[in-house]
Amino acid sequence: MNEAMHTDGSARRTHILALQSARRSRLRRIDYYADEAAEAIIDKMRAPGIGGDASSILNRIVAEWAAAVPIK
Repeated sequence: MNEAMHTDGSARRTHILALQSARRSRLRRIDYYADEAAEAIIDKMRAPGIGGDASSILNRIVAEWAAAVPIK
């Protein structure tokens, strides 16, 4: 690998880390460890494409629950 490629790679990595830092500063992260029953529900809802990832599924579950249960 020549010096120009190495420098370019370092600049790209720095840029990627800056984007990640900005994303993390505006998005709330919640660590969640599902039990086996919850995992089975989430796995049944998984699908390729937009909306089929775990975060989207959990967002839908929370929104549906909030609509069904009065929140004080």
